[in-house]
Amino acid sequence: MLDWFTPTGKPVHILLSKADKLSNSEKVLTLRRVKQELAALDSVTVQLFSSLSRLGVEEAAAMVEGLLAPAPQQAPQTTG
Repeated sequence: MLDWFTPTGKPVHILLSKADKLSNSEKVLTLRRVKQELAALDSVTVQLFSSLSRLGVEEAAAMVEGLLAPAPQQAPQTTG
């Protein structure tokens, strides 16, 4: 799926769900491994997530809001 979508240049945010099932050391290791695997893909971000424990819920919401927010308008340049 990433091979199909990343050429568009649009951002991809991956949620590693069920993170509540992992120990703290497993969470760190898993996140590190996935980030290393995806390092060559510039527009891809990844985070741990668990709806049950609410781990990463705020971060995911902020990411989605940021992706859906309109692009900031640039003020026209004036010469004085």
